[in-house]
Amino acid sequence: YAFDPQASTSAATAGVNVATIKIPWEQSWEEEIQPGPINDYLEVIDIDPVSGQFYEPVDLNHPYLLAQDGLAPSEGDPRFHQQIVFAVAMKTIRTFERALGRRVFWAP
Repeated sequence: YAFDPQASTSAATAGVNVATIKIPWEQSWEEEIQPGPINDYLEVIDIDPVSGQFYEPVDLNHPYLLAQDGLAPSEGDPRFHQQIVFAVAMKTIRTFERALGRRVFWAP
């Protein structure tokens, strides 16, 4: 969701409420994205703080998801939450790296 999930309940605002974030494929020196998603920069671990429930990690390299440009927006689907957290965080990191003119190396 680009603005507010509630905006998608109205036909008048549903079309402007969804945004697609494109992030580049991993470079040859980077590891492939693992289910989680997990890569050289990030590891998304989805645990509900109230119930303590651990949600199954999403596999962004699954052929079904690749064919559809990822999961459709859904408030109730933890896999969508994992996907969007990863996409926004990676977009932010890539923008920061582009501004610096170099790759950022994070401390372990």
